[in-house]
Amino acid sequence: SDKRSFSGVSPTKSMLALCSGEGGDSTAQIAVTQEEGVVQEDNHFHCYLLRSVDPDHPLKTYIGFTTNPQRRLRQHNGEITGGARRTAKQGRPWEYVAVIDGFQDKVTAMQFEWAWQHVGRSKVFREAVGCDKLARKMKRKRGVKARLDELDILLNDCPPFNTFPLDVYFLETEHHDLFCDLSKGTDNLSLEICSLDDMPFAVSVGKEVPITKRPCTNANSLEHIPLSLNECV
Repeated sequence: SDKRSFSGVSPTKSMLALCSGEGGDSTAQIAVTQEEGVVQEDNHFHCYLLRSVDPDHPLKTYIGFTTNPQRRLRQHNGEITGGARRTAKQGRPWEYVAVIDGFQDKVTAMQFEWAWQHVGRSKVFREAVGCDKLARKMKRKRGVKARLDELDILLNDCPPFNTFPLDVYFLETEHHDLFCDLSKGTDNLSLEICSLDDMPFAVSVGKEVPITKRPCTNANSLEHIPLSLNECV
């Protein structure tokens, strides 16, 4: 069942339970244990979409969570230790399609990650598309377009995510334009095209100090919304 409560459970255990599901995909758990190691005091919590650049795997993608996109990409590509098993087996090299910034805390970002990874099981996604069968069908599709189609629904139609003033950064104009073609558009979103190093939250690899977040133009619309798994997935 999607209705699991984490009241009274430590944040670390909550996140591992939330992202690994019930005996299902454990990639998000790997991201926490291998990438973070210890809890960091960081102002930025990101979800991201990777695509494989390997011509043998043109439709292979990966969805994850991180506090340091530059380091995380190096981990996925095997340059440093800590990448997820799914990205180590096949698909290297990987590159970012999109990085989503602006989540108010780690819990919220990882709930979004779980919902995006499991659209066929996510309560809010299934309700947004109005049909469990359609949600499962969307999950079975492969490739960047399929994942961006899911992202559009999560950002526009799935509460509470559609109330957050999130920033979506695309590395390539092609993917930005594809998302714009798919998207219904929302005042809560900021869409930008820039390199990874030019993103406002960019940090040097291995640097573990907080980075001041640039002011959000829609900051007044963001309120603290108590989140539980029931509400988000």
